[in-house]
Amino acid sequence: MADTAEQALYKRELEDRSQDIWRVYNPLEIDFKFKYDSRWFTVKSKSTWDKEYYLCRQFFTKISEYIIGQMMIEKGNAMLDERKAKGMVEILNKYDENRQIWDNTPRTDNREILEKLRDEIILGIVEVYGGETAPEEELKMVIPSNESVVDQVFNNANKVLIDKANEEKPLIKPLKSVLEKELTVEVSK
Repeated sequence: MADTAEQALYKRELEDRSQDIWRVYNPLEIDFKFKYDSRWFTVKSKSTWDKEYYLCRQFFTKISEYIIGQMMIEKGNAMLDERKAKGMVEILNKYDENRQIWDNTPRTDNREILEKLRDEIILGIVEVYGGETAPEEELKMVIPSNESVVDQVFNNANKVLIDKANEEKPLIKPLKSVLEKELTVEVSK
C-alpha cells in the first residue's frame, strides 16, 4: 500500500532530521566511549563532537546514564556510611536496603537532572540536512507520546543553529564534579 502525501512527507522529514549535524560536549574528565550499531565511538574528554542526530542522541542517552549512575553510587554509599557512622547495624536483608537506601538515590529517568545535563551536553545544531523541502510542504513534527523521558528531554533541546564561520571556541561551562552538589536533586517519595 502506498503512503499518502502526508505520510511520505513525514517520513522524509524524519530521515532529514536524522541526518542533521549536532554538536555535543563531553563534560567528563575521561574520554567517553559508547557503542551504536556494533560500532564504537569515542568523544574526547572536555571537547565537543559534531555528528549526526542519531549518534548525538545515543551519546546523550549513554553519558547521562553514566553520570546519573555515578551520582546514584555516590549518594547510596554516602547514606550507607552515614548509617555506619551513627552506629546503626548493617542491613542484612537486601530488599530492605534497597527500600531504605537505593530507592532514595537519583534515577536515570529523573527529568530535572536530565534537563540540567541536556543544557550542559547539547550545544546545538551545526548543519541542517535536507533544506530542499519547499516551505509550503513543511510539516510540524509531533513527538510521539511513547518516547522515553531521555528521548523527550533530548527532543526538547535548544535547537540553536551554530554559526561555523564565526565560531571561535564554544562558551562551555564545565560540568561540576559529581561530588559537588550542583546536579544533586532531592528525591521525594
